[in-house]
Amino acid sequence: LELEEENLAVPLYVWAQWIPRGERNDEVSLEDVMPALLTQLDLTPPSRLDGLDCLAGPVGGQPVSVAGDPLAMTMRSPRWRLFWNTGRTAFDAARGPEGTPVLFEMRGRGAPVDVTQRFSDTVELWLHRLHRRLEEHDQIWLR
Repeated sequence: LELEEENLAVPLYVWAQWIPRGERNDEVSLEDVMPALLTQLDLTPPSRLDGLDCLAGPVGGQPVSVAGDPLAMTMRSPRWRLFWNTGRTAFDAARGPEGTPVLFEMRGRGAPVDVTQRFSDTVELWLHRLHRRLEEHDQIWLR
């Protein structure tokens, strides 16, 4: 599985008799699905569970996707997508060399444009968020 746009921007359908019918175009991560399902079942999501209830409304933030070995991560918004090869092995403390993050501006259905140099402050901020996310998960995965 690649972290390509056609693999990331997929529809999500949720149905239950008590869920009002509707359609939204906001982005969510898979981590936002579990809290939504638990809430619909009147169960309280565990406090350390990532994500927010995506059925309650837009969750905001930038969805993060992870794939591969070594681990690649992408963070995206309607305007931008940051791609970064972490150099890490999933669920392991092993680390290889990190790849250089690349920020793309997403322009409709046209080819994404590399804007890494022009928006270096955004690259730095988003990369910091991805590093923080890896550190948080290390505390869970590597116990």
